[in-house]
Amino acid sequence: MGIVSSNGYQYGDPSQIAFKLCVQTASTKPVEEQGGKLTSWKDNNFPKIDHFEDSDSIISVDLHIPTTSYWCMKAIEEEITNFRDLLSEDECKIGKLSLARLLTALDLLTHQHDKRKNHTEKVLKLYTDLVELDSTHSLYYKDEHSLVLLQQNSFDDIDLPLEPSVSKTSFAP
Repeated sequence: MGIVSSNGYQYGDPSQIAFKLCVQTASTKPVEEQGGKLTSWKDNNFPKIDHFEDSDSIISVDLHIPTTSYWCMKAIEEEITNFRDLLSEDECKIGKLSLARLLTALDLLTHQHDKRKNHTEKVLKLYTDLVELDSTHSLYYKDEHSLVLLQQNSFDDIDLPLEPSVSKTSFAP
């Protein structure tokens, strides 16, 4: 359905994309003797759309985002419920870590729509608990805690989502 970025946003602007495809084979025979077929794409293989807005064959990407976001939010909310149930029975590390990640993901999705961080305090508490529960991985949990704080304090007014696992620097919570 078009180009989708790694964080789920679809790219819908009309664009020209050019690329080269190089395939290296182990055969030393000339191409004609290999029995393979060459594919050559020319401009006439691709339909030209003169007026992007008037085209019936292209649907604006904006029409798909709410459905995708809604579906993702519902799936994440269901998983959050499952992990909260797990944590009500057993205070396990994997449950706390998964819940923190799910709440962060839900906040990133809802941030696109209403600019509020609903679960920041809960996520911070989960990472603080994890530092105490699992000293072996405490630096990782401190990094994640710091990233949540950075997002909350620095990027709320800027529409720049910060990926939760990019930092390698450790900050104390």
